[in-house]
Amino acid sequence: MVYESDIKPCDRYLMERFITGACSIAGKPIQHDGYIQYTNPRLTAAPYRPKLRTLSLDIETNYHTDAVLSIAGLCYGAGLEESAVVFIVSNDYIPPGESLTYRNYPHEKNLLMAFMSWVNEIDPDILCGWNVVNFDLMHLQKRCSVYGLALNLSRAGKPASIIPGKQNSHNAFARISGRVVLDGIDCLRLTSSITKRGHEIILKTRELIEAKGYKVIYGDTDSVFVWLEGEFTSQQARQTGKTLQESLNHWWTDHIQTHYRLPCYLELEFETHFERFFMPTMRGSNQGSKKRYAGVISNSAGEKKIIFKGLETVRTDWTPLAREFQRELFERIFNGQPFEAFIRELVQKMYNGDFDAKLRYRKRIRQDIDSYIKNVPPHIQAARQLPEVGQWIEYHITQGGPQPSNQIDNAIDYAHYQEKQLKPVADTILQFVGHSFDDIISGQMEFFQ
Repeated sequence: MVYESDIKPCDRYLMERFITGACSIAGKPIQHDGYIQYTNPRLTAAPYRPKLRTLSLDIETNYHTDAVLSIAGLCYGAGLEESAVVFIVSNDYIPPGESLTYRNYPHEKNLLMAFMSWVNEIDPDILCGWNVVNFDLMHLQKRCSVYGLALNLSRAGKPASIIPGKQNSHNAFARISGRVVLDGIDCLRLTSSITKRGHEIILKTRELIEAKGYKVIYGDTDSVFVWLEGEFTSQQARQTGKTLQESLNHWWTDHIQTHYRLPCYLELEFETHFERFFMPTMRGSNQGSKKRYAGVISNSAGEKKIIFKGLETVRTDWTPLAREFQRELFERIFNGQPFEAFIRELVQKMYNGDFDAKLRYRKRIRQDIDSYIKNVPPHIQAARQLPEVGQWIEYHITQGGPQPSNQIDNAIDYAHYQEKQLKPVADTILQFVGHSFDDIISGQMEFFQ
């Protein structure tokens, strides 16, 4: 139990003003030697994101002698130009590489002293690395002690100390005054733990919803999709969602307080009501895929809008025609409008050349085009036909293969776009209304043979 007297006056002052981090100060400043004084100022919460400096480090050691052979550091952040420095025990000159500098030292002791001096010179706020506490920093401390050196990596002039775990030698703790140490392994464990706990919460929430007689068509990661079977008005559906929200939040609050004696900061929120909804199942399963769905929602004015998530209409690696085709097809099916004639007409116009400008692909070139040897993707084949290549390439598929969109000298391969763009888009939803793309255009295709 916490009493009012247990709370420090300064903490209470900040809490009552909802100041949990940075704050702004309004008042008359009085400059003193080394600090500024305010008398009865006005404090309010303020947004602030510090500009931090980060140093990522990695060491290499001699397996037999434990001697440090090299220390690599990558520094970046506020006031620093991103660069990598490698401290290495060697008498041979090593020329610098691109954004990489080598510093040679004749002896391990010289290397350790130079590295610590460099760390204090660049003055990072964060030290990070993979297993940086249990191996890198622990080993540096051990090697410094061999030469009677302190591991001088702190801001306060105090030696850094790496404290081994009491029960687990792989659970050490780094105490470096003025700096924060982030170990990649610990961060990964924390992330996995958070994800696992979140998954458990969603699964339990799913059980609670189904216990009330509702059907959950998808529940994983951070969302639950509930199907209200039967006839519901939009207002009734929204009220049901809000009632579920209140019931679930009450259950979680009571559960966490009862079992863990902790306040509950979990909050499930009713997000939206889809009047019409489409979610394709995952391959080989009858479970829905949260990352891919489409649905109709209405705003406060009663205006309807289709929301797409993860389908071709929101993906840049599909052609503009495919995205427009999908949006129009979904709107027709959701609104109960005829769609067969629309599909046949669009295919015919495509073969007539009416949509050539909308048949372009746009892809990012992520590496040197000459690095592709065995498997050369279409966008790289097109890029190799240009005298100069940027980060993006727009191209068409022609009967002579991929060609840059601005220098096509072959007939466009409309059959490719029919099979690889229009058909997959259409069959995604047509299968659920008893149709298929091939059946709809089967008689029409005789004209294009």
